[in-house]
Amino acid sequence: MASHIFCNFYEMNFKEKPSIRPHDLPNIITKFHQHILALAFAVKEINEDSQILSNITLGFHIYDCYNNPRMTYRTTLDLLFKSQEFVPNYKCDSQKSLMAIIGGLGFDTSFFIADIIGFFKIPQLTYGSLAQDAFQTSKLSSLYFMAPKEDHQSIGIIQLLHHFRWTWIGIFAVDNNNGENFLQKMQPLLSENGICSSFIERLSQLVHVEDFPKVYETISIISMNWINSKANAFLVYGESLTIMWLRVVSFLVDPESKETIVKKGVDHDCTD
Repeated sequence: MASHIFCNFYEMNFKEKPSIRPHDLPNIITKFHQHILALAFAVKEINEDSQILSNITLGFHIYDCYNNPRMTYRTTLDLLFKSQEFVPNYKCDSQKSLMAIIGGLGFDTSFFIADIIGFFKIPQLTYGSLAQDAFQTSKLSSLYFMAPKEDHQSIGIIQLLHHFRWTWIGIFAVDNNNGENFLQKMQPLLSENGICSSFIERLSQLVHVEDFPKVYETISIISMNWINSKANAFLVYGESLTIMWLRVVSFLVDPESKETIVKKGVDHDCTD
């Protein structure tokens, strides 16, 4: 389940005049297309090497979640049941044997997929570093995390900060429950290890470009913290889309920006 197409699905309540905002116009994040290329390359290499999976040929179907809950649910159902027509809970094509689903890059996408495929006991593999505590997993769960737990990442960040003697840092955290849980766990660790925070700023998961007042407010807040802070480094907690627009804003504000440590399900090339 890819995450490289973003669609704006705005609610129309017919209680105000028609908006000039674009509706249902897709934006393609070309950077994430490399995930699909990596999957295709890996499957090709496995199928061509008889020493890896003898007498087994792998195949795959690529779907996109459109970074939207409604479309993620619909796409998951399409993956499970769609043949010529979409008929929920009816399978008529025995040639397609679905063995597993590789979940989306973000927490929300994997969570929505798990809502549906949990009924059918189809395993889901996550390739992002997700907040595992948020998933109510058990021994019978069909959700498998391929990245290490966040606790290990936190310890690594503390060691990294100590190694470079970055003891005065700024913190950006995504503005949701995961971001709140991160701060509750990370702040005591930082304090216990003699690391202080210059500021803590909460970030929206995504800012729509057409919402100019919100964009301007976001840039202003980040600019003040980024430029005026005496911090040695910045610690950022969020998912790929959050990291991407934060990185763009920080570059516009200060091209020679300070060191940034990202934590969460991030395509690390986003921070190049």
